[in-house]
Amino acid sequence: MIGEGCYQNQIAVDLFKSAKKPEMDKIRENSRYLYRDVNYIKDKKSSSVYLSTGITPKGYSPVELLISQTNKYFRESQLESRPIVQFKDLFKGVEFTPQQKFAAIAAKYEFDLKFNAGVHASRRRETESGPSAVVQTDSGTQLEITNLTREGHPLIWKAQTLNIRLDEIKFTNSERPHKLLAVAQIDGEVGKDGKPAYRNLGTVSQQSVTDHTLKAGMTMQGAKLLELKPELTRSQTKLLFDKAQEAALAFYASISESEKLASAAAWNICAFRQDELEVARKENANSQAIAKKVSNFAFAAFPNEIISRLDKLQFTEPKLVTLNNEANQFLGRKWNPDEKHPIEIRASHHPVGHERHVSRLMFVQDSDGEYKEFAMLETRTPQLPIGTKALSRMVGVEPATAKATIGLPGFEPIEITIRELKNFSYAGLVFNVEPINLEFGTVPISDKTVKIKLDGKTLGELDSDSVQQLKEINHLKNGNPLKLKLTSISETGDQAFVLGESPNGNLLKINKINFYDFSGQTFNDQDYRKLSIETSASKTRDAVFLNGEPLGVLHFKKDKDALRQLGLLKTGQLTLAPAIIESNFSVICAQIEPNTVEYPQKWTKEFQAFGTQSVNSQQQEMIESSAKILHHIKERPTFLFSTESNKKLGVMGLAVDNQKAETVTKWLTAQKVEWQQVPIEDVVRKTRKGLAVFNLVDSSIPAKTLSSMTKKFGAVIESTLEYQQNVSSLATRPQFLKPPEQTAQSPPNQSIFVIRNS
Repeated sequence: MIGEGCYQNQIAVDLFKSAKKPEMDKIRENSRYLYRDVNYIKDKKSSSVYLSTGITPKGYSPVELLISQTNKYFRESQLESRPIVQFKDLFKGVEFTPQQKFAAIAAKYEFDLKFNAGVHASRRRETESGPSAVVQTDSGTQLEITNLTREGHPLIWKAQTLNIRLDEIKFTNSERPHKLLAVAQIDGEVGKDGKPAYRNLGTVSQQSVTDHTLKAGMTMQGAKLLELKPELTRSQTKLLFDKAQEAALAFYASISESEKLASAAAWNICAFRQDELEVARKENANSQAIAKKVSNFAFAAFPNEIISRLDKLQFTEPKLVTLNNEANQFLGRKWNPDEKHPIEIRASHHPVGHERHVSRLMFVQDSDGEYKEFAMLETRTPQLPIGTKALSRMVGVEPATAKATIGLPGFEPIEITIRELKNFSYAGLVFNVEPINLEFGTVPISDKTVKIKLDGKTLGELDSDSVQQLKEINHLKNGNPLKLKLTSISETGDQAFVLGESPNGNLLKINKINFYDFSGQTFNDQDYRKLSIETSASKTRDAVFLNGEPLGVLHFKKDKDALRQLGLLKTGQLTLAPAIIESNFSVICAQIEPNTVEYPQKWTKEFQAFGTQSVNSQQQEMIESSAKILHHIKERPTFLFSTESNKKLGVMGLAVDNQKAETVTKWLTAQKVEWQQVPIEDVVRKTRKGLAVFNLVDSSIPAKTLSSMTKKFGAVIESTLEYQQNVSSLATRPQFLKPPEQTAQSPPNQSIFVIRNS
C-alpha cells in the first residue's frame, strides 16, 4: 500500500515534466488511511528547522524516533555565539586615526546596504513564490502584492482596474510571515447575486506594509496594475551578496599596505557597544531575546588581519564590576597590582533580581586556600569559559572619582571627593596615594559639547574625535562655517548619526541627530551644504585643577564648606594647596597570565549553566517519552555460546549489552555462578558492537539457572560461525551513548532478562 501510494504521489509531483498521469482514485484511497498529520514530511523542507526551530515529531515511527534522538543530541551539543562586543579588544594596541575610523564607517554603511538587500531578497525567496503585482492607488501609492499563484485569482494577469480591501492574516509563522491579505474585485467583476465579486488576490509585501503604514480594513478604489514582476531567482540574490563582497574588497584595495592593519582595527566599529541591541539580561533570561551585533563587514574586508590576531590568547584582561555588592567576600580590600592570585571563573548562583544573576563570576583563592566570590565579569568584557582557572593580578581602571586629603599648617587634615574625572583633561589617569599640588576655585569651565547648526537649527553634536581634528587645525570656534555632504549612517534612537564629507575628502561625525531639530530626517546629499559650529558657553562650577587644567568637580556640600573654611575655594580665582590623592575604582581589570590558564575538562555553555536555552516543550516531551523505546531498540541481545575451545576449558560464554555489565555481575554472583569478564582488549570487535563478554564455569551453573537462561535467550550457540554472524549483524555503538535515566516509576534494579519483542 505504501509502495503504491509513493509511486502515484511521485507521478503527481512530476506532472509538469511528464506525460504520465497519476491515478487519483488510488491517491485519494491511500489518503484515507492516514490517521494523523505526518508533519515531518513538509517540515523537513523548511530551512528554519536546521537553524533554530527543529522538527517536532508527533509519533513513534522509525523516522520520528530518529528525529527525537537528533533533537536530543543537537540540544546537548548546540553551539552558542558570544556578543561581538566581547571581542572589541582584538586589535588592542593598534593605533588608528579618526579619519581611518570614519572611512571604515562609510565603507561599512555601503557594504551593509548591499548585504541587507541580499538578506531581504533571500527571505523573500523563501516566503514568496511565483510572480508579484505592483499596483498604484489613485493617491499615487504603489503596493506590491505577492504570492499571486498561491491565491490563484484568475483575472489578475490582464487586470485593468482593481478595488482592493486589506484583511488581517491571523495565523503567521516563519514560512508565512505576511500579516495582510489583499482581497480584490478586478475589472468590475460581479457574482451570481449581482454584487461585487471580491476574491483573494495575494499577500501584501512586508516592505509595502512598513513603507505606507498599512493596516487591516483599509480599502483602495480604482487602483491600476503597473507591472507583473517575475519571481526572484537564486542567481539574483547571489548577485546582491556578491556586490556587498565587491564593496568590501574595493575598500580593502584602496588602503595602502602600510595602513592595512591600522584600518583593520576599524573592527572597533563592528564590535563597539550598541545599547539598542542589548536587552537587560536580568529582566529577560531568554538568551534568544538578546540580539547580537554581527560584523560581516569586518570579516569580508579584513579576514587575514583578523586571523593574524588569533595566534595567542586574547581574553586576558576582563573587567570586573559590582565591587560594592554584598556578595563580594573581599569587600573593601586593597589589591596590590603586582601580586598574583589564583582565580576561577564560575557561573552565578544568585537568584532572579540579584545584581549578579545570569553572569560569570570571578572567585579568588584566599589565604586559607578556599576560593571565595569576588566580582562579576562585565557583560561586554572578554569572557573565559566557566570552570577556567589561572593566576591573575587585580588592577584598578577607569577611576570615576578620587579622594584627596589636604593638610594645611595649623589646621586638621580634611578629606574631599573629586568627581566626574572622566569628563575632563586627566580622564583615565590613576593616582596611587601620591603627593600633588591641586588648585581649587569657583570658576567658569567650558562645556565640551560642540553643536552643528544647519539653516539656523541644531543638527546634532560633533563627535569627540571630530572635535579634536578641528582643534588641531584651529577651526573650532563659535560660528565658524563648515561645508559638508551629509549621509545618514544610523537612524536608530539615541545612536542616530550622520557623516559629513568636506570638499577635500575629510570626514566628520555628527551624533545625537534624533535629539534635536532634524529628528527622523534622513540625509543622502549629492551637493555640499553650508553648516556652522556652535560651541557651548562656559558654566561656573566648584572645580579642582591640576597644572591649570580641570581635573574634576566638587559635589558634596561638606567638601565645599571645608575648603571655604581653609580659604581654598574662592569665586573667580584658583588657590593652590598640597594634597595626597588616591583614585577610587568602580571597575577592576583582572590581568590574567596566559601561560597559567587551565581550561575545564568539560565545556559548560551559558544555556546549560543559566537555563537560558529556549525549550520547545513538545520536543522535550517527545525526547523523554521516546528515550526508553530507543534504548530497547538499541539494546544488544544476549548470547550464550560454547565453542570447542570453551568446552575444553569447561566454560560457557555469555555476551550481553555492556551497559548492563554491572547488573549482570551482581546477578551471576547472587546465583553463585563462578564468572570472569573477558578483558576488553581481548574482545575489541565485540566491545565496538556494545557487548561485554563473560566466561562462566560450567560446573558452577545450577541446572535451574541454566534452564531459565536458555528459555530467555535461546539455546547455547555451539557454532563459532553462527556466533560471529550474530555479532556482525549488530551496528557499531557510538561511544557517548548512555542509557536513559531511571524514572521514579521504574524498579530500582531491573533484571538483565528482558523478553525481546514484548
